[in-house]
Amino acid sequence: MVKKGLTSDRKALVLLIGTNPLANYVIPLYFKTFHNYRNFVFIFSEDNQVQKGTQIYAERVKNLLHLHPDQVFFVPLKDIGNVQQIIEDLDMVGIWEKFDEVHLNYKPGTKPMVVGVYNFLKNLYQTRFSASYLDTRRFKIVYDSGDIFPVLGDLRNYLFLDIKTLLKLSLYEKLKADSWEDFKFKETLQTIKKVVIEENRIEEFLSWLENPFRRIFKNDKDLFKTAKRFKEHLKKPEIRSFIETLETSTPDFVWEILESLPEDKKLTEGRSLWVPPENLGKEALKQRVKDSIEFLDGLWLEWYVYGELKEKLEDLGLKEKMQFGLSLKAQKDSKPFELDLFIINGYQLIGISITTEDRSNICKLKGFEIIHRVKQIGGEEGRAFLITGLPKEKVKETQKDLSFVDGSLESKIVIYGREDWKEIGLKLIDEVF
Repeated sequence: MVKKGLTSDRKALVLLIGTNPLANYVIPLYFKTFHNYRNFVFIFSEDNQVQKGTQIYAERVKNLLHLHPDQVFFVPLKDIGNVQQIIEDLDMVGIWEKFDEVHLNYKPGTKPMVVGVYNFLKNLYQTRFSASYLDTRRFKIVYDSGDIFPVLGDLRNYLFLDIKTLLKLSLYEKLKADSWEDFKFKETLQTIKKVVIEENRIEEFLSWLENPFRRIFKNDKDLFKTAKRFKEHLKKPEIRSFIETLETSTPDFVWEILESLPEDKKLTEGRSLWVPPENLGKEALKQRVKDSIEFLDGLWLEWYVYGELKEKLEDLGLKEKMQFGLSLKAQKDSKPFELDLFIINGYQLIGISITTEDRSNICKLKGFEIIHRVKQIGGEEGRAFLITGLPKEKVKETQKDLSFVDGSLESKIVIYGREDWKEIGLKLIDEVF
C-alpha cells in the first residue's frame, strides 16, 4: 500500500483528471482523509484543437476539497493520445524535485495518459513510487502491490457526498428538490395506496386515467390560459362524451380518490365535473385544478414511491434533499437536468425514473434517458432504476433490451413493473443497499 515513512509535506498524490468528475473527487478525498496527503498534482488535458480541456474539473475538485493553492500543482498535457508528448510535458514542469515520493492513482485517464505518466514517474522515483486505481465496479482502491481497500465492505461505507457536491462536480447548480413537508396531497395518496395498490386495482385505475381522465385534461396544452378557454374546452362535443363517461361510469373507488383531493383543489362537485366561473382569474384557475391534474396524471406514483422509501432511508441515516430527494432540478449553462428521484449511497448516485406508462417502446426510451442522466453526474459508478406500469412479462423483455445499452454484460438499469408497486420500498432498499 502507500508508504508512510516520509512526512506528508514531502509526498504527493498524482491524479489524472478525466471527464468522470466523480472519480476525480472520490480518489483525492480518500487519500486526503485516510493517508493524510497534503500535496496534489492534477494532470489534465489542455484545451486546444486536438482535445477538450479538463482543467475546469481539476479546479472544481480543488475548491470542493478546500485545498489551499500551495497544495495543488496543475500539469496540462498538449496531447493525451501521444505517450511521447505526455512524457515531454511532464519533464518540462519543475515540480518533481519538491517531492520525496509520489503515489499515482491512474483512474480516470486515457490509456496513453496512464502509460506515459506511470512510466515517467516510475523511472524518476524508482522505489519511492507507488500506484493504484479505483475499481468502479467493486468500489475499492486496488494497489499495484496487491493490497485492496477496504478489505470488507466498500468505499461507499467510508466516503459520503450530498447531491449539491455531486452536481457541482459536473458543473451543475442545484435549483430545487421537493420535500415531503411541502406535499399537498398526502390524504389523496393514502387513499390511492389503500384502494388502488393494496386492493389490487392498478390495472383498472390506469385504464380510467387513460380514458376518460387524460382524454379530458391532457389534449390541450393551453387549457389553463383562461377560465373561459377551460370552460370552452369542456363544452367541445368530443370532450363532452368523455365527461359523460367520467360522471356516469367512474368506479366507486376512483370517486373515493377524487373526493379525497384537498377541498380547494377538487376537480369535481359531488359526482359532476367542476366548471369554473368565467370571471375566475388565470392564477386562481391554476391553483384550483392544475396541481390536481398533474398529480393524478402521474405524479401520484412518484410520491407513492417516495413515501414508501422516505422513512427507510432516514433510518439508514440519509437526509432528505441531501442524500435523497424527489423532483430534482438542476442547470448548467442554461441546460436543464432532472431526476424523478435520487438516492446517494455513500458516493454512488442512484437515479430513479418513475412512470405509469405501460407501453414497452415508451418505457425503453425512458430507460435510455435515465441511464444517460445518471452517467452524466454519477459517472461509471452510478446506477439507474426505472419504475413502470408494465406487466411482469414485459418487464423482463424491456430489461433484456436495455441490459447492453452501455456495451456491457453488466446491466446498468433495474426495471420494475406494476406487480412490484406494493413492495417497491423494500425492493429498492434491498437492491440499492
